[in-house]
Amino acid sequence: MDQCLNSQLYPRIKPIYPVYKLHDGLFRIGAQLGLTKQYRDPENQLWELTQLMDGLHSIEQIVSEMCMKYHSLTQEDIHNGIRVLDRDGFVEQAQHCKYDDSESSLYRYSANVNYFSHYARLDSSREMLQDKLLNSKVVLLGLGGGGSAIFQLLIGLGINNIIAVDYDLVERSNLNRQFLYRNRDIGKLKTTVAMEFAREINPDGNYQFVNKKINSFTDLIPIIEGKDLVISTIDEPQFLAFRRVNKACIVAGVPCVFGGVQTTKGRLFSICPGHSGCFDCLHVYYEKRDPLYSEQLRGFHDSGFKPPSIAFGPNIFAICSKIAEEAVRVLTGYLPPISFAHQYEIDFETGSWSDFNSWPKYPDCPTCGTGETANWPSLSYYRGEL
Repeated sequence: MDQCLNSQLYPRIKPIYPVYKLHDGLFRIGAQLGLTKQYRDPENQLWELTQLMDGLHSIEQIVSEMCMKYHSLTQEDIHNGIRVLDRDGFVEQAQHCKYDDSESSLYRYSANVNYFSHYARLDSSREMLQDKLLNSKVVLLGLGGGGSAIFQLLIGLGINNIIAVDYDLVERSNLNRQFLYRNRDIGKLKTTVAMEFAREINPDGNYQFVNKKINSFTDLIPIIEGKDLVISTIDEPQFLAFRRVNKACIVAGVPCVFGGVQTTKGRLFSICPGHSGCFDCLHVYYEKRDPLYSEQLRGFHDSGFKPPSIAFGPNIFAICSKIAEEAVRVLTGYLPPISFAHQYEIDFETGSWSDFNSWPKYPDCPTCGTGETANWPSLSYYRGEL
C-alpha cells in the first residue's frame, strides 16, 4: 500500500470476521484457528479505531474523530493503525458493488464475493476476482462422472462463458454419481441435458455445447483457441486422451487442468504451455528415472485391459471440487495454482491429500520441446492417432 492513505477511502473491518473483546484492553478479530488475531490495547485506541472502520466513515473522518478523542495521536499514528489491520487481512473498501444488490441477477454470486473478500485488501476491489470469473472463457471436456459435477460447480462459481464437449448418451448406470441427469434423461445426449440445466439455473450465461467425440488433437484446436482454460475429464482411449488434449493445449497455448480417479485414489495435474512441463514431459520424466517404465506401458497396452466403470459418488465429488477450485486459482490468481506440472493426489480411504511428484519442462520433449518421439519408447506404445 502507498505510504500515504487515500483520505477519501471508506475502510471497514470485513463483515466476514467478528470483532470482540476478551476484556478491557484485549480484543480479537476472527474466530477461525489460524486466522484470528489478538490485540493488546491498554488504552482502547485500536479498539476504537475498529469501531469507526464501519464503512460509513472515510479515512479523513476517522482521523478527525480519533484525534478528537485521543489528543496525543497524530494522523500518521492512525494511518499506521489502519495499515496494521490491513496487513493482518481484516480491512476492505466498503463501497457498494454490483454483487450487493439483491434485485440483480448478479446477487447469486454474493457469497462468492464474501469468500473472495478474505483475500481483498484496502488497495484492491473485493469484487475483482468474481469479475475475472464472469469474464473467463473455459472449455470443459467431458460431461461424465467428473465433468458433470465440475460443470455444475463452474456455473455456481459464475464462469459464464463455458463450452462443454461430450458425445455420450445418458445411461442408467450413470445415475449413481452423475447428478446432472435424471431417470427421464436416459437415452438423451448429455450435451442436450446439460444445456437445459444451464439455461434453467442461469439464463444469462453464455453456454455452448458441442456434441463431438475427440478422435485427434486437431479436433480440439478450433474449440479451445483463444480460451482461458481447458478442464479435461475425458479418459478414453486410456492415456491417449490425455495426450491428445495435452498436444492441443500446447499448440493453442491454453493451460489445462486434468483430473481423474483410480480405484481408491484421485489425482489432478495441470499444464501451462510455455511455463511448465507438459503431459509428455511426464513420460520423459518417468522414462529417465524408471528403467521399467516403457516396458510397463508396453505391457499395459498389449494386455488390452479395459476396466469397467469404477465410480463411487462421494469420491468423485471430492476430486472434482478440488479440480474446480484449481481452475479458479488459474483463472483469477487469488492463490497460486498447486498443480502446474505437479501431481496432486487424494487417498479416498484416508481422506488425506499428498503431493505426488513434480516434473520439469524438458527441451527434448517431442511435444512442447524439440525432441523426437522415436527417442522415447514409452510414447511409441500408444495406439491410435494423436
